[in-house]
Amino acid sequence: MVTSKVNSASLYGVYKPSSQWSVRGLVGYANFNSTGSRNLAFVGGGSPAQASPSGSGYTVALNADYLVHLSKPTASTQVFLKPFVGVAWGGYQQSAFTESGAGGLNLTVQGKSANSLVGTLGFELASSPIPLNKANTVSITPRLAVAYQVDALANDSGVRSVTSSLDSAPASGSFQTQGENRGVNTLAVEGGVDLKVSSTTSLYANLGYEAFSNGSQFTYGGGVKVRF
Repeated sequence: MVTSKVNSASLYGVYKPSSQWSVRGLVGYANFNSTGSRNLAFVGGGSPAQASPSGSGYTVALNADYLVHLSKPTASTQVFLKPFVGVAWGGYQQSAFTESGAGGLNLTVQGKSANSLVGTLGFELASSPIPLNKANTVSITPRLAVAYQVDALANDSGVRSVTSSLDSAPASGSFQTQGENRGVNTLAVEGGVDLKVSSTTSLYANLGYEAFSNGSQFTYGGGVKVRF
């Protein structure tokens, strides 16, 4: 079991060279302070091995999209298609750490760096707010996005492996453990709605599905947005 406290910060900017083109950029940093335990049920007297590793994450992303009007200018509700393309790099650096609590079975794990380089191509279909009352104080805005992503570094075995050794017997050598990541290819579909309930308050909800090379997952979320 692993739990982690994450402190992060990011800078986000938008550049609009025209009314239809938008270019968005993001630079982010995150600090991870984790605690974890590993059960040893059949050896070591059942005492768990515990550790508190730390790590740092970095993100740089650039995305460009183009707004296409699908409805007539005179239509009461405007429908938009927004094709987009993007590239993002993510890096994670974990410090070395040594387990405790399991006696001779404690592991010393070497520091590790892993990188990901993801290209994205997709589109978003959305509309302008659709009024739900005559006063136009309540409205709903639906949207649907489909994207295909490729991680150019996903097949690098160094991205998904760690090297460790027995703390009590370093002379016995080290061994490498291979894990698994999402894989090279990902197809993502996400739909959502924003429900404006007043001039300053909106409710939002989204539902998504991702199919990737090594599995799939559903995602969902929602909340309240308040403008001051």
